[in-house]
Amino acid sequence: MAYRPPNITTAHPLIPAPPAPRPAPNTTDDYERWYTEASPNNRMLLSLRSGIPSEIAWAFDRLCRLCNNEQFLFRSIPGLTNTLFEWPEWYVSQNAAGAFELASLFALSPAEERRRRHGLEALCIMRNAAAVNDANAEELVKHRKAMPLILSALHNVLPSSDENVEFLLYVCDLFQYIAPTYVLPPASAPRSSSSLPPLLDLVRLHVQSALKLLVTQMLAEQIEDTVAIEIGGPIHTTPAQAVVIQDHELSKEELDGLITLPEPQRCYEWMKLMFVAKPDGELTQVDFWNLYKDVFVPYQDQYHLLVASDVIKNVNVVFPQAQAMVLPGPPQKFVVRGVDRRKDDRSNERFKCLWNRSECDSSPFGSAGELCEHILEHISSLGDDKQNCLWATCAREPLPKPEFRAHLLTHLPSAQPPPVPPRKTTLLVKKPIGDPPSSSLTALLCIRILFRTAFTAIEAAPRVDADHFGFPGVIEEDEGADVLEDSGLSDSEQEGQRRGRKAFNGVRKLLEGVQIRDETLMGWITEMIQAVS
Repeated sequence: MAYRPPNITTAHPLIPAPPAPRPAPNTTDDYERWYTEASPNNRMLLSLRSGIPSEIAWAFDRLCRLCNNEQFLFRSIPGLTNTLFEWPEWYVSQNAAGAFELASLFALSPAEERRRRHGLEALCIMRNAAAVNDANAEELVKHRKAMPLILSALHNVLPSSDENVEFLLYVCDLFQYIAPTYVLPPASAPRSSSSLPPLLDLVRLHVQSALKLLVTQMLAEQIEDTVAIEIGGPIHTTPAQAVVIQDHELSKEELDGLITLPEPQRCYEWMKLMFVAKPDGELTQVDFWNLYKDVFVPYQDQYHLLVASDVIKNVNVVFPQAQAMVLPGPPQKFVVRGVDRRKDDRSNERFKCLWNRSECDSSPFGSAGELCEHILEHISSLGDDKQNCLWATCAREPLPKPEFRAHLLTHLPSAQPPPVPPRKTTLLVKKPIGDPPSSSLTALLCIRILFRTAFTAIEAAPRVDADHFGFPGVIEEDEGADVLEDSGLSDSEQEGQRRGRKAFNGVRKLLEGVQIRDETLMGWITEMIQAVS
């Protein structure tokens, strides 16, 4: 039998305790770090470049969600903007080559249909991200591929299908951010280098997008200045004696007398100086402790400092009727009820003597007369030769003693408080300065032509009847359809005018922000706003 030491018993081998479970990562959509991190190895970027249809579809799905978040930035994922431009560029190139001409008759291959859909998604992502974040808009405006893509799309993508119409609308929305800095090429330049001809062609089908571009161009170029305009007459108020009541603060003498006292006597005396008994008074316990701490913490190295609980308990010693309590919440509120801050009346501080460069130790006087008598005592102690005025910061040259009395009267405050100046109500408005540039005038002329075209039927139908009190041309909003039907226009022309009115109603808010100094031109803007209001 093997030897076994005494008093030692066998035991099972130690089994290590299972490790504590680690918190599971948040795998909710749009929160996974490995595709939202800002790096060239971002999973969304790698998926877009992978060429694998399922990965590309996954990346576009995530980007369509993220682009509506204000925190999403293109520049945080290097290479993302370049990659997104590749899809709409392919879409434009296929349209230019006529690859989609028979799409309405014959179905496209699954691969082409996916790429076509991804081209629309890429433009939608860029449009939405630019709309919710100015940094994304600036990124697209400065990108080298932005303007070539817009020009190529306007010239090569025809609005012959729903997909192409959607594509062109996205392009117009992107061009809205570039339009303020876009310089039109000269008349001798090739037609393909200008955005105006295709935009004018689109006006007939997409008036609202074109109008938004034109109005945005005017808003970006107008120069305004803020002007204050008085509204109403001045309001005169009767001056009254102002009584300034402030919470008591420890003076230097009071603080010097408290610092060296032992606790809790120091706390008792401090409370007597800072607070008074008041049945309906109430202070939070945090305020009580902070007031004590702010005064005595600078001296805690030399003198003992009480903890917060002891300070609150001492309130009952100094003020027996006070009570610390907890008010039910939510949230709960810890207060001391029955005490309040001591108040000081500082209304007479303006009658304080400022002789000897504000070093006079006299207390503030109750009236201007008492202060004057006190100042005469200072004058009587002066010598007969010329003396400097020692009132506060007065820099008057030396005066003989007989002239001092008249001079010091200029320092005395009035017995009545200064009158309150009349109050005026002003309104800050923005007014245009200077004339708009030629590009804005051209945009306004285009808007004016579209407006006259869209509202020509109503303007050409003046009527006089009892309902309108004899005023011609006053037509109710619900009568517009009837006027169009009676105008003798064809169905397509009537539909075009309906779209035009709807488009102007959509840009009414933008038009309200346009300001032009010329009254005639501003009258055009006002007329268009009133017509759609």
